[in-house]
This record gives sequence, structure tokens and C-alpha cells, in this order.
Amino acid sequence: GMSDDLALTRLPAILRDFRAEHPLVDFDLTIDQSGSLHRRLENDRLDLFVGKRPRGEHAGKLVKRDKLVWVGTAGTRIDPTRPLPLAVYPNPSLTRTAMQNALDRTDTGYRSACICRGVNGLIAAVAAGIGVSAMAASLVPVQVTALGPRHRLPELGHIDLVLLTNPRTEDRPA
Repeated sequence: GMSDDLALTRLPAILRDFRAEHPLVDFDLTIDQSGSLHRRLENDRLDLFVGKRPRGEHAGKLVKRDKLVWVGTAGTRIDPTRPLPLAVYPNPSLTRTAMQNALDRTDTGYRSACICRGVNGLIAAVAAGIGVSAMAASLVPVQVTALGPRHRLPELGHIDLVLLTNPRTEDRPA
């Protein structure tokens, strides 16, 4: 399994390298939100996945710890008198939860302006100015931009990108 937002960045290179090193191994790839992949792993429907780890959990091998940043467009303006429009994934979503917790801590009103099942929809919604969202700093695509201090949005902290394996499949050589 691979988290949807990671699939746009490193997935093709990872799969090419794996295929070159293990040409006889067949596998099924599932690309989805990390929350859904966690459930699939727990239900013995995945052998491993690379994705986000919930804050405070320590399972899996840390691949990268990255800053979580707000994203919008170069022209994004925040109106503090209105609820902040968010482009979000459906629950369960680690990034959505991080945004909501940060906004709740600062008593900032918000609303879900767009709910997107995949990262492409999220990028399109943010690029169109429908709402703002959050992403790992290293995964911000060119269509959107990280929002800075002038936007006065609360800090989101970090996100852990991890490799999680299914303990029930440790005896499988692949």
C-alpha cells in the first residue's frame, strides 16, 4: 500500500527499483489514504505500506519526519471574520485531523468547502481557490504554495512518513 499523496512523488521510482531487483515477484498495489491503509493492514489485507503515522504512535520504521504546512495559492487571502474554507480528505484523515485540532486550539472557525477522495482533487480544489489545506512540506506540488506567517494560520506540527509491515506476514520471503 502507498499513501495517495506519496504516490505522486516517489512511487514510480520505488516501483521501478523494486521491479529491477525482484523481477519474479508479483504484487498488488493499493493506493489510498493512510487511515484506510492502516485499517487494511490491521485486517490482514496488506503486507506492508508506506504512509502517514498518527501523531503519538511509534509503530513502523520512520522514513521521514516532515513539517506539515498550510497550502493555498499565491493570492490566498484569509478573512478572519468568516470560517476558514478547507479542502479536506474524508475521515479518517490524519491531515484533516491535524488542521481541525490546530484551528480548534486557536478558536478559529472553519468549514469543509471541498471533500476530496484523492490528492489530485485536493490539489485542484486548493489551486482553484476553493479552500486551503495542509500537506507535508516536501510534498507541496507546483500548483499550490505553502502559506506563510502573513496568513496567521496556526502551526500544524509535523507528520511522520513510515513503513509499516504486517506482523502476520513476516514468514513470507517477499
